[in-house]
Amino acid sequence: MISTSDLRTATRVLAFALITLSNCAFGSNGNSQEESLTSLSLILANLTASAPLKLRFYDRESNATISTFTNGANTIVLQSPGEIEIEKLEIWTEPNLLAGVFPWKRLMPVSELEAHSTDVAGSSSSAKTAFYQNAVLRDFFLTPNGTDSANRSYYGLSTLTATAIPPGSISRVVLHVKRLVLNGTFNGTPFSVLVSTATDPAYTPTCTTTASLRGTGQIIPIFNYQLLFSGATSANSTHLESIIKGNLQSTSGVLSEHFVLSCVNLQ
Repeated sequence: MISTSDLRTATRVLAFALITLSNCAFGSNGNSQEESLTSLSLILANLTASAPLKLRFYDRESNATISTFTNGANTIVLQSPGEIEIEKLEIWTEPNLLAGVFPWKRLMPVSELEAHSTDVAGSSSSAKTAFYQNAVLRDFFLTPNGTDSANRSYYGLSTLTATAIPPGSISRVVLHVKRLVLNGTFNGTPFSVLVSTATDPAYTPTCTTTASLRGTGQIIPIFNYQLLFSGATSANSTHLESIIKGNLQSTSGVLSEHFVLSCVNLQ
């Protein structure tokens, strides 16, 4: 993250650049305005925000067990072995550091969309930052290591400091799941499911979520695997694979923010 002294320097240079641009007459000094934009873009590219990032998993039920849960009239018990392979978790930002003052959108990099993602960038200014890359979690549903204020147990990964996030509004959080293996029983009947087609559960924050150069806050996405079985009617592996794959898509709600209170509000 940029230091305080670097920020002061960048601010001075930014102020100078804005004064320079405001004093430019149309067509004067060749490409001086374009050169100022280029210089300013280099300064802004080094301004980054950070926040604690915590990825969690649960069945959303208020008890101490996260391997046994109900979905409608059905009871599901997850058993070892189980595995989720994460390609990466992405935080999408829409820059607003100079909203209404400077054409920041022209300066922001736009990453390539994932080949298997159904998401569309919010604008040409969208920037994405990746975390938990190529992580493989085994039996993540067996042993909870935390409880939230609603008495719901969860398994949480160690907190990361999400750095190098472009300052601005966090508009989307996307979890790219490469592979999912689940074993257990559905109403007492054993099942074994492998979903090897990449999927992209995601959510849009429900409150004003901003990553800024100053302030404190945290980003807590939570993966609700109870919803993976929404609509399931039997332990048939082909049926469950189709249901789980469909529920892993971005609009299913499988990935959400863990309480609105987890939003980063760092204006």
